[in-house]
Amino acid sequence: MNRLFWLFCIATFVLSGCSINHQLPIKQHYTIERAVEEGYVVSSFGRLANIDKLEQFVEKANLNENAEVKIAQFTNEGDPIFITLKVEQNKIIYTYDASLDTYSGPVKVEQHTCRSIQKRMKVKGASYQLKDCQTIGDVEVLYTPVSNPNERP
Repeated sequence: MNRLFWLFCIATFVLSGCSINHQLPIKQHYTIERAVEEGYVVSSFGRLANIDKLEQFVEKANLNENAEVKIAQFTNEGDPIFITLKVEQNKIIYTYDASLDTYSGPVKVEQHTCRSIQKRMKVKGASYQLKDCQTIGDVEVLYTPVSNPNERP
């Protein structure tokens, strides 16, 4: 009887170990090139792509027209952080998704409602800022540096 008990315990342990592997999420490597191809506004270590899509979004948002733009920013480790901005009913829905960032904190996806978006010119570039977001205040969603101080973004 004792041998049967231990055989049952070992079989349960082995089978439960197999089922855990099937439940783990598979992290897909998301590259800058893929984000550019999929139409994201991309910001990574001074590299910008599809910035015109953000400019169009700002124009439509300021006219209270329905619009959406997706931004992909990449961490030092190469992990993407996704930002989605969507204008609906005279407000901007801001979604921050760090679910593929290995080193992000416990909150992986956040969503907030903001009043407006502004482009602010700075000495060395432009800052795109969401204004009056519920619970978080103002948020800079993207900064576009310029390589030449005489050049304007």
